[in-house]
Amino acid sequence: MKKKTFMIAAGGTGGHIYPALSVAKAMKEKDPSINILFVGTPWGLENKMVPREGFNLTHLSIGRLNSNVSKTERIKTLLLLPFAFLKAAALVIKHKPAGLIGMGGQVSGPLLFMASIMGKKTWIWEPNAVPGMANRHLSKFVNEGLIVFEDCLKHMKLKKHQIVGLPIRKEIEDLHDAASVNNEKFNILIFGGSQGSLALNNKIFEFLKDNQNLKDKINIVHQTGERTHQQFLNKYKEIPSYASWIEVKDYLHDMPSRYQWADLVIARSGTGTLSELAACKKPSILVPLPTAADNHQYKNAKAFSDKQAAILIEEKDVSSKKLKETIDDLLTKTEKLKNIASNTHFFYKKNSAQSISNYLTSMI
Repeated sequence: MKKKTFMIAAGGTGGHIYPALSVAKAMKEKDPSINILFVGTPWGLENKMVPREGFNLTHLSIGRLNSNVSKTERIKTLLLLPFAFLKAAALVIKHKPAGLIGMGGQVSGPLLFMASIMGKKTWIWEPNAVPGMANRHLSKFVNEGLIVFEDCLKHMKLKKHQIVGLPIRKEIEDLHDAASVNNEKFNILIFGGSQGSLALNNKIFEFLKDNQNLKDKINIVHQTGERTHQQFLNKYKEIPSYASWIEVKDYLHDMPSRYQWADLVIARSGTGTLSELAACKKPSILVPLPTAADNHQYKNAKAFSDKQAAILIEEKDVSSKKLKETIDDLLTKTEKLKNIASNTHFFYKKNSAQSISNYLTSMI
């Protein structure tokens, strides 16, 4: 019997790729005979992450049309869009997928649109209360939407939908009931999304430079992102013996062990990050990306802070003084930390990847 092929469109950032990989792994566990084929761009993080997990990846070149990218890039994307649709159709004809799902990123648009008008079974997964451009347009064409927030329905025209959780890597989900690491010092994990954040990186560096007396109390892992990694390695040399308490990484491939190590996380507030924090019950300081579409990161962080499941500090308010005051407070209030960690449970939906994969495999 010929193997079924299932195509997953996902690209750009870890927020799209990690959930896609979680679903892919769960589908293979459910039915090892399924051939999973990822479709991404030639330049996104998927080119490192997908092959590392043992899945095949093919490319579809498509630029971005979001309002937060340059006018030149948007014009170029529009001019090349017909070629992207033709390539998408060719991929569908070549691989004859039994079904396709778009998990985010611009590559989803042409592939899911062409597959839907060619009569293939198609799904989109939407993790945000305010959907991205591709999913807004695809919603009227695909068979069904798998959504995390019901609020997104007012922005979409789905024929069918169901509420699902956000797929979490099994290695992170396994930390939910794991015992805390008994650390000699207070460990802080800092990251600004899979690609890093220059604004957040600068504020963190200034805080650490201004508060070097904390080195006897805390350890830091600071993920800068690949683009600015060398820049911040050079900057940290301004702090004497920084390497004894600050680890500067371009990217963290071992996030499960990093989460387990951390007593506190400082991060942006994308839905993927929040789901991981909830899955491994980690207290956090959330600094929403102020330029996120419809300010959805602020809304995410506010939902957590309202339930005392995180500390919210807007980027404009982040300063050495504010961070010092907040961390000093947490260093002396272990019960507060425990309560924040415990309160993240409201956002945790167990085995979401398995639930989604079970449904998709039953439908193809």
